[in-house]
Amino acid sequence: MRSEAEVDRLLAATAAEYIDEEQMAAAEESHEAAAASAVFSVRLSPTTYDAVRAAADRAHLTPSALIRQVVTERVQEAASDDLTAAVATLRRDVERVADLVRPSVPDEEANTYFEDMLQGGDQEHLSAALPEARPLLARIAAALDLLAHPLAQLGPEDAEPLAPNVVVSVACLASAFRGLRAATLLALTGYPSEARSVVRRTYEAAGLARMLAHEPALAERWLKGKWFSDGEVRRWFGVQSTPGEPPSPYQEYYNEATDFAHPTLRSAGPLLLATTSTGQLQLETSTDITEALVVLREIAAEGVFVCFALRNSLVHPEVLPPAWHQRLTALAEEAGADLPHLQRDWQAAQPAFDRLMAAVMPSDAVDAYLASHPNSYNKIRRRTEEEPQ
Repeated sequence: MRSEAEVDRLLAATAAEYIDEEQMAAAEESHEAAAASAVFSVRLSPTTYDAVRAAADRAHLTPSALIRQVVTERVQEAASDDLTAAVATLRRDVERVADLVRPSVPDEEANTYFEDMLQGGDQEHLSAALPEARPLLARIAAALDLLAHPLAQLGPEDAEPLAPNVVVSVACLASAFRGLRAATLLALTGYPSEARSVVRRTYEAAGLARMLAHEPALAERWLKGKWFSDGEVRRWFGVQSTPGEPPSPYQEYYNEATDFAHPTLRSAGPLLLATTSTGQLQLETSTDITEALVVLREIAAEGVFVCFALRNSLVHPEVLPPAWHQRLTALAEEAGADLPHLQRDWQAAQPAFDRLMAAVMPSDAVDAYLASHPNSYNKIRRRTEEEPQ
């Protein structure tokens, strides 16, 4: 609430601006051809007046000159002597423009709203959550690092020679990578329910990446806009339970995450219970980090799932270095997974990987190799053409 002194000061400043502009308009009119003229007083609200003044500045005119110009045009267009009707139309037009440019909150409040939010409850939640969440954040960061290593090998300049299934799989895995980061930031800053909606989308992107990597025909349909439901992905995996059977762990988690991807009772209902000490609805971020830690634990587990989706999207897991597999196995065990079949002699696996990489042909040499190979398409076609009929 402004004090009376502040209101008086603002009114005085506004009045001074009106007086200055009236004086400018009078000086401008004195240079016009001497002709009989009439003066109409048009009362505008301060907001509308500001909109008119801004438009006049852009046209390099005074507000009075701009109003006079528009009124004249209106009168000429209407071919009417009813100047009052023209002025009324002008006022409606100006009010309409003012509504379009008028901010929903005062400029000074709009400029600081999100800054205040980030420095207020969100920052307080972040400061409270970080010390407790560091072990979980380390696991999430480890998963992101494992994902970034192979994905970073494919840049936009490499996309042209890639098959559709590779392009689509990389796109879905990149989406899952960003989803893990976005969900983590939402949970840390006090938006655990919103983070879960991103978690569901991330889970879906990873599963889709794994399926489409091995289905070129389906990948081409995806590139043309076809969407594959999670049920289709589960059927491809062979983890879609039949009616009457208990859901598979994959399906069970998807159903759990779906509850938070939509405004259901589970996702929106807690907001009705999270009230302040004054009994008001809790719209601001709370400093309670309990739910955020639960969600971060889910994100850490999902990070492992996305890494396995990437691993199983490849032509063969062995194209990744043994150290990568060793780190993923350790990360999965840290998340509580029991995967003894993944354990191996990592040191002994390195020479085999080195031999495999040495035998891989550079991509820029593949075309020349295929053109010269006796069983290439061109060679076979030439032989069949040369054979006697």
